[in-house]
Amino acid sequence: HDAGAGYVVLTSKHHDGFCLWPTEVENPAWEKWAGKSGAKGRVMSRDIVGELTRAVRRVGVEMGIYYSGGYDWSWNSTMMPCATNATVQTGTTCHPHWTEGKDYALYAGKQLSELIARYRPSVLWDDINWPDAGKEPLKGFGIIEILARYFTKDCPQGVVNERWHLDQNDKLGMKKVDRPVWRWTGDYGTPEYSESSRVQKNVFETCRGIGESFGYNSEEDGVVDCKAYLSPARAIDLLVNVTAANGNLLLDVGPDAKGTIPSCQENVLRAIGRWLRTNGEAIYKAQPWLAAGEDTARLPTKLTFLPRYCVFAIFLSNSVAKDSVSGKHPGLLVEFGRSLSLADSPLQNVHDITAELLLQADERVSSILLGMELNAKRTSAVLYVPWDKLPYGGQRAWVVKFSANNQQKISPFVSQACNNSCAVWQR
Repeated sequence: HDAGAGYVVLTSKHHDGFCLWPTEVENPAWEKWAGKSGAKGRVMSRDIVGELTRAVRRVGVEMGIYYSGGYDWSWNSTMMPCATNATVQTGTTCHPHWTEGKDYALYAGKQLSELIARYRPSVLWDDINWPDAGKEPLKGFGIIEILARYFTKDCPQGVVNERWHLDQNDKLGMKKVDRPVWRWTGDYGTPEYSESSRVQKNVFETCRGIGESFGYNSEEDGVVDCKAYLSPARAIDLLVNVTAANGNLLLDVGPDAKGTIPSCQENVLRAIGRWLRTNGEAIYKAQPWLAAGEDTARLPTKLTFLPRYCVFAIFLSNSVAKDSVSGKHPGLLVEFGRSLSLADSPLQNVHDITAELLLQADERVSSILLGMELNAKRTSAVLYVPWDKLPYGGQRAWVVKFSANNQQKISPFVSQACNNSCAVWQR
């Protein structure tokens, strides 16, 4: 909650097959696996999934559940057939087809159904694939049967990711489900450790760890000065980049063996939360502009907007150094191209738009109005930001909010190019 998260996705069962809820579904493969691996226990006696679900919803955050349907070491501990060293090193996509037959497919289907029935997750997050035998009707526990119930009965407003790898057969009437965005691929994509400089047509969720690992990594935690993890400034920039490209950020948190979140990870989460308390309106419910932004040599900027209301220019961390700008001005001058517009026309009157600098939460006021003027050709606006008001000294992302006055509407307009001394607001 303090990190400003809109939803949480808990790993209920990862590839090791260990369950974080008291499942009633028996695993006939566990005893053999435990004998070979030394694994102790099959499930938690404590309901971690239930406890976290209740805690998350109590503070108004949505709850999601991850389940590794495509890989379970207790049933098959061999390396994925396509996960060779070459594919790992090159990042080649690997979607192995499970060969264990209907027994595992039935087991996975029953567990996923149990999770849905008990916890009603708003997000269902499958990993790797879904067992092939479970893509056929399976006593009510085939994946299409499960998802049809999920969408129509259990969680009509729920969403699912795309890693089920289903075909387009309509054997169970899935097309009758009112799911216009489904198209058999899931509601959104889930790229890992990636960013995009362009707005993506389809919504996505970038997932990654605060470090380079999913889950706790003692070697990362032992690095001096938290250098194995994202810095707070870099994590905020990542959130901005992903949002401006039409995505969400799913940031993995890895507690240690005692269940404690390492301080380096906690510091990043709290820094994101503090930033969002001031600048969250540029992220929550905001949509990408017609371009994610314009990265010039001096002022890398990302863009989001609330339709017909306001547009946000988000300047990334370290985008401004005082000594890089002419000392003639007691502040920063930013020129925007023909991109702020009202009613689908070029900017005609600078007074029709208010430019507002969002300040840190500990400031006495939440924002200050910035002076703007039109250039001689009335094709762009020049914005002035006093140095002493520059949030975070430019060391973390900061936001300028442009909103229309007199109930007029802000809408996209084709911008003109600007040289590298400018920050271009471009569609």
